[in-house]
Amino acid sequence: MLANRLLQPERTSARGVDRTFRHPKWDAPCSVAAFGCEPREMITQSHGIVATLRVTSTSFSRLSSIWTPHTIALMERTICMRVAYDGTDFHGWQLQLEVRTVQEVLEQALRRVVRHHVDLIGSGRTDTGVHAAGHVSNFITTCQMDTYKLKHAIGSRLPEDISINAVLEVQPRFNARRSAVSKLYRYRIHAAPGRPVERAAQRYVYHYWHPLDVDRMRAAARHFIGEKDFSSMAAAGTQRATMVRTVLRCDVQRHLREIRIDVEGTGFLYKQVRAMVGTLLNVGRGQWEPDYVKDIIESRNRASGGPTAPARGLCLRWVRYPPHLLVPPAHNEFTPPPSSTE
Repeated sequence: MLANRLLQPERTSARGVDRTFRHPKWDAPCSVAAFGCEPREMITQSHGIVATLRVTSTSFSRLSSIWTPHTIALMERTICMRVAYDGTDFHGWQLQLEVRTVQEVLEQALRRVVRHHVDLIGSGRTDTGVHAAGHVSNFITTCQMDTYKLKHAIGSRLPEDISINAVLEVQPRFNARRSAVSKLYRYRIHAAPGRPVERAAQRYVYHYWHPLDVDRMRAAARHFIGEKDFSSMAAAGTQRATMVRTVLRCDVQRHLREIRIDVEGTGFLYKQVRAMVGTLLNVGRGQWEPDYVKDIIESRNRASGGPTAPARGLCLRWVRYPPHLLVPPAHNEFTPPPSSTE
């Protein structure tokens, strides 16, 4: 936390109070000054203005005594962002060396706006080629720009395949990953002999030309619901403390030539949803009986499951959080104590 690093004074000017501070994390000078007896603005700056306070020289000594990690913490804000992106040209969400990722592009834009280092916490790590309509992330900043302006400032610095849908200030204990209650992924299948001709459809749906029985797929999808060991649905070699995950619902619906599979859960293993879709496709085309899915799950063997469906048809639709964490905190105004002359 930035508040745990107190700015230390380095010098005092004979003209009045003129102190320069150096932030140990940003390694940049932050000046605090007040001259004479008339009111002045006290500015703390680190790669840009982060706070402006109205003070007088007579009250500065009192300000110095209360300029503590607690008062610095009053400037800290936890900002939550809901982002949509086309995952076609990204190597997933998580930051990686020498490849383009969503987290890298967002953090670069954020640093240009808030003028300090930013570590984004994401609600999940989407795979290469997977899209998102409602990915959530958060970061801590001392930038005092209101969220409406912050949204437009960040959005204007992003490429065309990323869009900021919402920016809001949330409770300090909010964590995009750990606070999530559930998330929903949608997989779209173009179920027709002819491939989709629309450019947008080609990027966001999987063309499957074999006839599919939606009723059989629905019957099979019921076996995924509940708290189960999904080792047979995880990518080969996946190692976690536990392979148990909870799927809250798995719905299969047809919309004209498109089949949509919605999977909601509290968390997922690597490539789990795409393996579930591949298994349902084998059932839908008549290769397996719907009840065979239960045997696949109980086997805990990835080789017994269906193929991993392509990434382009998968999209993270939304992430759900407890409502009380999304309420802006009631900030205490940092008001300088009144001078003796007032």
